[in-house]
Amino acid sequence: MTMLQRLYVEQGQSPWLDNLTRRYLRDGTLAELVGRGIRGVTANPRIFAKAIEGSSDYDEHFWSLTSAGESAEDACWELAANASQLNRH
Repeated sequence: MTMLQRLYVEQGQSPWLDNLTRRYLRDGTLAELVGRGIRGVTANPRIFAKAIEGSSDYDEHFWSLTSAGESAEDACWELAANASQLNRH
């Protein structure tokens, strides 16, 4: 049993990941963290904005949305919604 799993079993505390990124979803990092005891994730708008700005992981999807006529704001909302849906699979 990992320390995070013990934290939940023994103390009733649910450890959460507060910096979900697309890379974590795609490369298996999130699944690995869940396997070690992470029980939830957040998609804080500021953290999400930082993830978009700080990597090229979202560029292709963003440009395809804006090229199709979406506003930059709508494209960002679509990216956030898409990231949340990826997390459920």
